[in-house]
Amino acid sequence: GIHVGYSAILIPQLKNENSTLPTDDELGSWIASVQSIASPFGAFLSGMLMDRWGRRTTLILCTIPFTASWIALSLATRHAVILTARAMAGFASGLTIGPTQVLVGEISEPRIRGMLTGTNFLSHSLGILLVYMMGAVMDWKVVSGISTVLPLFSLVAFILLPESPVWLVRNNKIEEAEKALRWLRGGGVGINLISRYEQEKEEGLTSNYGKPAVKNAKSCCRDLSKPHIFKPLIIVSVFYLVQVISGTYLVIFYAVDIITQAGSNEGLGLDRFLTAVLTAAVRLLFAIVMCFLLVWIGRRPLVIIAGSLQTISALSVGAFLYMKNGINITSHEFPACNVFIIASILAYVASNTCGYFCMPGIAMGELLPGKIRGSVGGFILAATYLGFFVTTKIFPWLCNLLGVHGIFGVFGITAAIGTFFMYLFLPESSEKSLSEIENYFCQPNVMWVGRNI
Repeated sequence: GIHVGYSAILIPQLKNENSTLPTDDELGSWIASVQSIASPFGAFLSGMLMDRWGRRTTLILCTIPFTASWIALSLATRHAVILTARAMAGFASGLTIGPTQVLVGEISEPRIRGMLTGTNFLSHSLGILLVYMMGAVMDWKVVSGISTVLPLFSLVAFILLPESPVWLVRNNKIEEAEKALRWLRGGGVGINLISRYEQEKEEGLTSNYGKPAVKNAKSCCRDLSKPHIFKPLIIVSVFYLVQVISGTYLVIFYAVDIITQAGSNEGLGLDRFLTAVLTAAVRLLFAIVMCFLLVWIGRRPLVIIAGSLQTISALSVGAFLYMKNGINITSHEFPACNVFIIASILAYVASNTCGYFCMPGIAMGELLPGKIRGSVGGFILAATYLGFFVTTKIFPWLCNLLGVHGIFGVFGITAAIGTFFMYLFLPESSEKSLSEIENYFCQPNVMWVGRNI
């Protein structure tokens, strides 16, 4: 998560009057967004790599561009180096997200899969908090140098990790899959895992050697049109679309700038960097809360409740900012206005963390069928990162056009539409095996409302 929050502390420092690399808004928007345009290439490649070489091997490869990007940033003396390093980090990020979600989803027992999947976002939130804290007291080059340690630590962890038993079975490595599951859970390969693999072989979806059968474009389209593939594909795609448009990563990338503009009339009464640290601390706290809520109340109630609260809080931010900066209500006329703005921003961060920040990745790891989880998941992530690039690049222009209050209005409306969609279609996958989830989508139904998995 450190590379995600890094632009929020890098750009304000570069824009500082004493900066050795003077940076304007246009160049700053490129620094913030360039990693998002590079991420689709990593996401697209990750689908092929994790299906061909495995989830674990792909994660090991991810550490190389991550390490190189931090070293380059710590030595950067020109904007071109910064842009190149941010692009490398974006590529590595795109390469990482897919196999991370898929691997954790595939190696976890159903009863704790939600909590373990949620720890991805817990560490993500911790990284954002760490980089905000370091950026508040350190130069951006020092932060880059310290951050080099983390991908190297990850490399050691990935080397010690076993490969996904699901991937091993699908590649006809049954004995290795048994060893991996014994290491992970103390048990052998489940009968459902092998029987589904055998069924796919009979249907011609997998070759006898565990490699995907060669298909033409027509047969691929025919497979994607099958209900048990098409329905979860639509749900996961909508999840990521709402994540992009509802401002999930814009608030992370531009945290300091948003807080600065939010207080442009009279100020919010807090240091902008410390306020950004506060938002990251709230995100970390509720990432921890989310891990337990995934076990206690399940996926579906969590999405609906968090999405509804995100809608209310985003619209509240927009309304209070419009009162403060749009119609110039002063602190004498509305003394608590600044308090309500800060409280609403923190409520937005908290509800977003429990909802559209975490749940799309969890849905991808649980809902997508095994035979497309890697490749199609890579395509979805590539499209998502392209959306991040577009929204991040045009954010300064949108702020000038709509104002920060208008931006949060868009966030709130998007969250409302997305939450209603999830209410209709999202199934409850808590404590269900991946095979049971696939069987649910094979049933002749479209909406979850009124049905049981």
